[in-house]
Formats: sequence, structure tokens, C-alpha cells
Amino acid sequence: MIPLSFFSYVVAYWIWITATVLLYFLSIGILWKCCRPKQPPLGLALAIGGAAPVLYWLTTTGHSTAIALFFWTVGFYLLKRQRVLCSGFIFAFLSYRAQYLITLLPLLIFRRIGRAIVGIAAGLFLLIGIGGVVFSFDSYLKYIDAITNFSHRIATQAQPLSFYVTLYGFFRPLLPQAWAVTCTIATALLLVYWLLQTWRVAVPLQSNGFDLQYAMLVTTTLLLMHHGFVYDLLLLTIPALLMYPHRALFPPYYKILLALIYITPYFLLLFRSKLRMNPVQPLLFWLCFELYRANLKLRPHQVAA
Repeated sequence: MIPLSFFSYVVAYWIWITATVLLYFLSIGILWKCCRPKQPPLGLALAIGGAAPVLYWLTTTGHSTAIALFFWTVGFYLLKRQRVLCSGFIFAFLSYRAQYLITLLPLLIFRRIGRAIVGIAAGLFLLIGIGGVVFSFDSYLKYIDAITNFSHRIATQAQPLSFYVTLYGFFRPLLPQAWAVTCTIATALLLVYWLLQTWRVAVPLQSNGFDLQYAMLVTTTLLLMHHGFVYDLLLLTIPALLMYPHRALFPPYYKILLALIYITPYFLLLFRSKLRMNPVQPLLFWLCFELYRANLKLRPHQVAA
């Protein structure tokens, strides 16, 4: 962001917004290409992209989730093409919000994808070095302090929780702190179980089965992050497109489920003072369950392959 400081606020704003939109639709194009030969029609892919959760909210308020989407997408594209080391290096850039790595890194270790882990380590080493030189290495301690203070605001509900998409953000407004933490851990363990069962079968990275594994990874990450926000739902563009080639594995109502996830954030924006909880989290949890079931149905074909 430093180069934007050389421009006026208005010019910097429009440069940022333009870059956000370009990165977003470039991600759509890459995902669409990855779904061959069973890719959705281009018009449908663009419609899914154009109707993405809080896309317009994101572009008008200047959040950076489109950058994260681009890194998730490019990393997936490189994995599909067996460029595992390069994909890991790209995934390292997700560390600008380290929570994006909360499920990705453990799953890469679980699957023993060593080259991706080496790529992430190399990328992190480079980024930490650059950050220390450009700013200072003390800035990392200040960053940790800022995260700690922010976490306290979440626990005390000083920060409005209706815009959170994490499990803790769902339970904390409804329950005392201890119960909210307990329910969060219990629900997270179920998600982790589904995720590990989904990734247990080591299918080839270029296979269709890996698409659903990756969709499950992205969706679960949203729920397990400590303070993921509604605008992070832009990442659901990845599961929405990757599920299309396997739509026969999902019940007919999965389209309604996706539509509700897409629409709900705008109701939160309109009625935020009247909604104590965010209904997106149960919908995301339901989507994770459907992805888990679809993987179980696909498993016999994976084993045969």
C-alpha cells in the first residue's frame, strides 16, 4: 500500500478499487479455467462472481479480501498443475492475515505435501525479512499486541459481533464467555473431523476429487478463523464454482443454501441493529456438512482411480 501514499486520497482510492475488481474477476477466470472439462458456462461463472457475497460492500469500503481470494486461487491453480513448490510460495502471502493459514498449513502437513510446506516456509522467510527491513522487526511485536487487544474487544463484545462469520462470533453474543468458548471448541472439533476425513484420501492434485477437498478447506477456514468478517465471504466464490462439476453429488436444495449465504450479508447490512446473531455461520456449517457428504459419495471413485 505504500506506493498509494504518493497519490491524493481520491486517486489512491480509485486505484485500489480498480485493482480489487480486476483481481477479483481475474480469480473468477482462473477458477473457471480450472474446472475444465466440466466447467460451468462462462455466463453462469460470471453471474456467480457478480453476485458474490458483499462484493459491492467490499469494493466500496476498500477491504483486501479480493487479494486473499487471488492468492487462494493462484495457489490452487498451481497445485492443479503440479507446481507444488510455487503454490506454497504463493500461499505464504496469505500470512498478511495469518488466520488464512489456520487449516491450510496443517492439512498440507497431514497430507505430507512437503514441497508446498517448503514453499510456504521460503515465502514466510522472505516476507518477514522484507517487513523487518522496510519497517522494523519490532513491528511484529506491535502487531501481536494489536491482535491481543482486538481479541479482548471480541471477548467483551466491545466489537459488534453480528458481522462475524466465525464460530466464536456466533456463540459469543448468545452465551457467556466460558460457554461460548466451550461450544466453539466442540463445534470446531466436528469441523476438523470432517475436514480430516475429507483430506484423508490422497487423490491426485489434478483430479476432480481434489476440487471438493479444496472447497471444504476454504469453507472450513472461514468458520475456524478467530475474527473473520462478513466480507471474507467473498472467498466462497471458490467453493461455489468448484462444486458445480459435482452438483449431482449434492441434494437439490444446495442451490437454496448457497443463495441464502449469498443474500444474508446484505440483510445484516440493512438490519444490523436488530440482529443479535449472524445466521451465516449455521449456513456455512451446513455447507461444510454437504461438502463432507459429497466427498464420501465420491470416495469409491477416488479409491478406484
